[in-house]
Amino acid sequence: MKVEFDNIRSIEKIKRLNLINSVVGVKPVVLVGTTGQTQINNLAIFSSLVHMGSNPPLLALNFRPVNNTKRHTYENIIQNKFFSINHINEDMIDKAHLTSLKFPKEISEFENCNIEMENLSGVPFVKHSPLKMLMKFKEEIIVKSNNCRIVISEIKKIIINDAYLDDNFEIDYNKCKSVSVGSLNTYYSTQKIKSVPYMNYEQFIKNEK
Repeated sequence: MKVEFDNIRSIEKIKRLNLINSVVGVKPVVLVGTTGQTQINNLAIFSSLVHMGSNPPLLALNFRPVNNTKRHTYENIIQNKFFSINHINEDMIDKAHLTSLKFPKEISEFENCNIEMENLSGVPFVKHSPLKMLMKFKEEIIVKSNNCRIVISEIKKIIINDAYLDDNFEIDYNKCKSVSVGSLNTYYSTQKIKSVPYMNYEQFIKNEK
């Protein structure tokens, strides 16, 4: 039976959050590592990572409104400019999800969630992440509709086992085993279905004849 939701704002809060966070499908889920002014290493889980371009290589993270709520990761990125993005695999899900708790800024999620850290270029990384990136803040965009902040950063370094790359440098997630998330707290493994060849319109017309 088909269900239609016309008055979305009237849906019970938790159900509304689950529904709206599910409608875009499964999303990348990553751990963002930052350092505060007091040199405390923070770690937070995000499912809002978006590709913004390849030249220069840019990624974006969406942050909910700052207002009177402390956004430690956002504050650290704005202050220090450099941070890390770390994929998580199936073995890391439970520990990674704990970083969604609202820890005080002076408490390190690395230590309290038992996630091993490594310091690279003065930035905290998740040691056992299958794919990690050093990022540099470039700009932020404030969304007028809801005061969310889109933070755009440039990839300065990619760290990945070469066994996870195919011949044309595409990441093989069957081997990498990075996970995705649907809704707020339901995790999915990735499974390759097929690869299709890159084509332009002229090739398409030629193949159709």
